[in-house]
Parts: sequence; structure tokens; C-alpha cells
Amino acid sequence: MIRWSLSAELLCIIILVLLMFSSHGQKQAPTRRQRVYQACLLLSLDSILLNILCVFTIGGTIVVPLWLNVLLNSLYFFISVLMCSVMAAYLFSLILEHAYSDRTLRRAIVFVAVLTLFFAAAVLWNLRSGILFFFDEQGAYRRGPLNALGYGILAVELAALMVCYLRNRPSVSRSMVHVMRTLPPLVVLMIIFQRLYPEILLNGAIVTMADLILYISFQSRLVEQDSLTGVGNRNSFCNELSLRLASRQRFQVILLGLQQFSDINRRFGHRMGDSFLYEVARQLERLFPRGRVFRFGNVEFALLLPYPDADGAARLQTIRNHFAEPLSLGAAQAVLTVRLADLLCAGEHWTVGRLLEALEYSLDLARKGDGEPVRFQGQAAQMLQRRKDLVSLMRQSLQERRFQVWYQPVWSTAAGAFTSAEALLRLSSPEGEPIPPPSSFPWQRSPVSSTS
Repeated sequence: MIRWSLSAELLCIIILVLLMFSSHGQKQAPTRRQRVYQACLLLSLDSILLNILCVFTIGGTIVVPLWLNVLLNSLYFFISVLMCSVMAAYLFSLILEHAYSDRTLRRAIVFVAVLTLFFAAAVLWNLRSGILFFFDEQGAYRRGPLNALGYGILAVELAALMVCYLRNRPSVSRSMVHVMRTLPPLVVLMIIFQRLYPEILLNGAIVTMADLILYISFQSRLVEQDSLTGVGNRNSFCNELSLRLASRQRFQVILLGLQQFSDINRRFGHRMGDSFLYEVARQLERLFPRGRVFRFGNVEFALLLPYPDADGAARLQTIRNHFAEPLSLGAAQAVLTVRLADLLCAGEHWTVGRLLEALEYSLDLARKGDGEPVRFQGQAAQMLQRRKDLVSLMRQSLQERRFQVWYQPVWSTAAGAFTSAEALLRLSSPEGEPIPPPSSFPWQRSPVSSTS
């Protein structure tokens, strides 16, 4: 009978417990991604504990009836594959996180579920056939002809993950690229080592290494999270934009700015003001579960949403209607005035810099306007280009000293004569045409409902 070494498994239990404590110790409510990761940790721990228990029952250290021994080993086989399948589903969601491809993710989840159900059927069939394992007449544990079927399921899931990763490579985050370059080769090498040296149990080590790599790559990356609200910060927003633009995706960006928020701080204090900002982030997440929320500025939030079926105006109206109601936090109650700007990206050749410039300019127009949302298109785009041209011309004119001072006489009704003059700074284009001051530029709000 094989005498298994449990040293690696016991060490993995310690590591998993530490990861679970660290994962549960965060102040913010866990996201769906964090809950799935916590499920991976729990299944990993269950698998290792069952493996250790089975080693003792098989070796006779703990005397149990044959039926209980079969049940424990069957449960271990199934939990091990279920754990790998949950982790595979988690990795699929991370690969497709920056791609609005619900159909692809659903297909991946169904594929993993089918593999898991197939293995569950194999475990049930093993009770009669012994294809995975069996106990001989002397009660000794024996491996069946398909004992390595669980490894086969894992290999198929790894292959599917690689195909999904390669097909969606432009929209995969750098953290996920690091995981896909590290995790599959490491798992394959450890599986080969396990098959060559079956007396050294490494199943727990394989999943623990995977959990640890995922924790380092994602769960502990607070550098891209806003410390106050728990949503993504401006840096992570820019990273998201770059990934979606690189893969030519279609999406809607909404920028929300809070007006006169300093009044909230004066009325209730800065700590309560921070609580209002935290609640705004939570409500935006609840309003748009399929979107992602970021803290774009001090009192500004950005939303990344799938490309709308219509013109996207309904989403803007949803936000306006929601924040038209008073927001209550304990004894503090206030109506937050919001200004909205948005942009529809349908796969054009945008850069992150140009897109941010367009959004900030549109929000500035919304702040100066009548409270209606401003979409960056048509006239708003022309106005931004006109302003950029004017700034460029002014800089060039300063270097070339082409500004002129005109004096406008001021008539005094008391003295009945011109008594002074007002100095006016004038500028002409290189072709000699007068350039009007920016304040005289006509502008109108770019309606959200119009087409670009």
C-alpha cells in the first residue's frame, strides 16, 4: 500500500486559512468577484481536508466501514473537480471582464457545468464499476482505469481557458495576462510531478498555488481602487478605457458631476460628506449592475456601460430621476444636484486622452448649462475643436507678438467730453481676419436624443 506524504497538504491548509482571513478582512462589502474567489478558497480547503481524511481512512489509521470509505473518497473526487470548475469559471469571467460579451461568458459557464456534471455521473457510475477507484476483497484501496479522469477534466478546462484568452487578448488586463502566462504552465508541471511521484500528495498544492496567484494578481490590488468609495479610481478607469478601445468595443461612458457639494460639507461636516460620496457610488452600482463605476474626480463619477440598444438617453434620465429624490443618511438628508455628460463609442479610433478630454469638456458644458445632459457629438465636438484651435492660435500669437491693443474712448456725460479710454486686446488670424473673444462664441446644448 502506498504511504502518502501529507506535508505539502498541511502547509497548504495554513496558506488557505490566511488567504480566507485576508479576503474577509476588507472593509468594503465583497463584490461578486470576491465572493466567487472566496468560494474557490472554501472548496480548496474542503478538498484538502477530505484528501487528508481519506488518507487516514484508507491507511487504516481511522477504522471506518467500507461504505463510508467509498462515500468519503467519492466526495473527495467530486469536490476536487467542482473546485477546479469554479476556479475555471472565475478565470473565464476575469478574461472576459473587459469585453461586453455575455454570450461568450454564458457559453463558457455552460461548458464548465457540463464537464462537472459529466464527472459527477462518472463518480456515481464508479460506485458500481470501479472506473475511478475501488476497494479489493482485503479492503485495500485500488486505482481504477480512469483514475486520472479528474486531471483530464482539468486539462480540458485549461485548454478552453487558453483559447478564450487568445481570442480576447486585446481586451485582457495586464494582471490577467500575467496569470495566464504563469498559472497554466505551473499547473501542468505540478500535475506531471504528481503523476511521477504519487506518494507525494500535491493536489492541494496545485490549487493553493492557483489561489495564491489569483490573490496576488487581483484580490490584493488596491492600488486601482478608490479608498473612500471602494469603486475603481481614475487610474483603473483609464486602464478600462484603453482595453476597450484596443479591442474596438462598443460602449457608453457617462460622467456624473455633483454640483455645489461644498454645501454638503458645510452643513453636515466632511465625514458626512464622505459618507454621501460613498452612498452615491453604491447607488450607481445598484442602478447599473452590468456597468462599472469609477470615482473620476473629487466629486465626479464615471460609468462604463454596454452599448445601448437605443440612444442611451434612458440611462441618463434614470440617473436624473433617481437623484432628484432626497438622499438620507441617518439624520442627514439632502438633494444632490447632478450634472451629466456622456459619449457613445461605436468602435471609432479614439485614444484615452482624446476621450477624457471630450468627456471633461462635455461635463463643463453641462455645469454651465440648464441642467440637461450633454452628449459629445455634433456641435459640442465642433466647439471643443474651436477652443483648441483658439488656444493654439493664442500661444502662437504670443510668441510672434501678434496681439494688438485697441483703445476705446469713454465718454463722460458730466464733463461732456472723452475723459478716458478702455484698452482692448485684439487678435487676428494669420489671414488677417478678426478673432472674436471666446465669450462671444455661440453655443447650444448638444441634445442627447439626436444622432451623431
